[in-house]
Amino acid sequence: MGKRYSKDSAWGCCSVSAATVTLCLLSMLWLSPAQAAQTLNTFDQADWTVTAANSRPDAASEWQRVDLPDSHAVLRHEGRYLGDRPHGFDAPWHWYRLRLDDALFDGSDLGVFIPRYADRIRVYFNGERVARSFRDPTRVELGWNRPFHGVLPARLQRAHGNTLMLALDSPYLGRVQLARPRIGTDETVNSLFESSYLMRIRSAEIAAGVLSVIALFGFA
Repeated sequence: MGKRYSKDSAWGCCSVSAATVTLCLLSMLWLSPAQAAQTLNTFDQADWTVTAANSRPDAASEWQRVDLPDSHAVLRHEGRYLGDRPHGFDAPWHWYRLRLDDALFDGSDLGVFIPRYADRIRVYFNGERVARSFRDPTRVELGWNRPFHGVLPARLQRAHGNTLMLALDSPYLGRVQLARPRIGTDETVNSLFESSYLMRIRSAEIAAGVLSVIALFGFA
């Protein structure tokens, strides 16, 4: 005759397993930020302007100095926090311009890390687009809670006057937000991105999967 298990023992097992999962996730969050010892250039201000969709600023564009992080772009432009909804894919583009220190460049690729943004972002380095946060421009791929990592290639670097421009739009939600960008060696930025992605996305996926298995055992 097989062993019989009480409900108390089953729930006890689930509690221990849940505690184990929690400890594992906390360990990942604690051990992952190796980036604390790394040197990154963080931007607290940027120049901001707005253009029509699919167009870039020109010589007549009026730039305004703003503090970062910034969540008031739509309020400044349209007089309301969420803008006129829905804009669709004709939503205006909000541009942030960062002038980069020559000392950052040593002939190798650099990385740019953006902890948070809303909703879509495009990265232009010295006038050329080098990255974007979405694959299909005809689909809404929101960036909520997802960090961003782009590469500033060495081939586009100049001896003086390097400029990074970020174009953000919000096709349907009417919200534009930008955290403080960080720039450093691509290896450093990639490490920061991986740890941030682990904390925000992977840890939630792992926890959901493991807790689902624990729930099945609990019901059994």
